[in-house]
Amino acid sequence: WRPKVTAIEEAKDLKKMSLKSLISNLISHEMVLNADAP
Repeated sequence: WRPKVTAIEEAKDLKKMSLKSLISNLISHEMVLNADAP
């Protein structure tokens, strides 16, 4: 998760980002990871 968190921190201002948006980004990343898993 750390690389994703770093990417979100660099791309967006976390103080202005909604919790819903943050969770959506993390869920999307998790879905991609699960799709790539054997």
